[in-house]
Amino acid sequence: MHKIITLLFCLCLIGGCAKSNNAASDTNTKYIGYVEAIINNNSTVSSEIPFDYDLSVTKDSKGQYVYEVTISNPKQAMYNVEMMVIDVSKVGSENIFPSIGVIDEEQFNLIPFQSNAQRGFYAALACNGVSDVPQFTLNVFVVYRDYSGLNETRIFFNLDAEYAADVAAPAEGKVLNEVGTDETPANDENNDENGEDDDTEDYSEDDYYEDGYYNEYGEWVEGESY
Repeated sequence: MHKIITLLFCLCLIGGCAKSNNAASDTNTKYIGYVEAIINNNSTVSSEIPFDYDLSVTKDSKGQYVYEVTISNPKQAMYNVEMMVIDVSKVGSENIFPSIGVIDEEQFNLIPFQSNAQRGFYAALACNGVSDVPQFTLNVFVVYRDYSGLNETRIFFNLDAEYAADVAAPAEGKVLNEVGTDETPANDENNDENGEDDDTEDYSEDDYYEDGYYNEYGEWVEGESY
């Protein structure tokens, strides 16, 4: 009898491990499928997006740029919501992309005018990630179901992110022409109104000499200055 109980206990453990492995395999398959769906979408934006979304970028103490993509204010009931955000520059790498609801056991729902986190109803959902550069592009994927769980809707949109304080501003100063040489600005004092060089020297009433002087037209006048 003792041997039978021990055997049954071992079979239960093996069965539990098998279920756990199957669940992990299904989760990995879904995760990979979502990544491929985003890549194959080629940054195409959905024509209708039934919620608001927002992006924030901050800089942490390590000099990395932390972004957060938030969706909120649903226009319709969204059950079992899943979201994934991909940094376009990291596609093809071994990075794990931020997501919510994809590998979580918890179910997330967004319902208009309802918020009760203990029952799985949220006012907003967010994904956080890190970039090594201050400018980058994010592809965002959101999938949700209707109340029955039978009908699935997929939403795609893109976000151009930047940490403004670390983005180089255009240099001020001399204008460069097509070949990269200095070009005198058109409003220079020695240029005419069309921006072309004026060969006439600048003269003033103070340009006098002992045997003559230059008048206001740049002409030499013999005689003493007046």
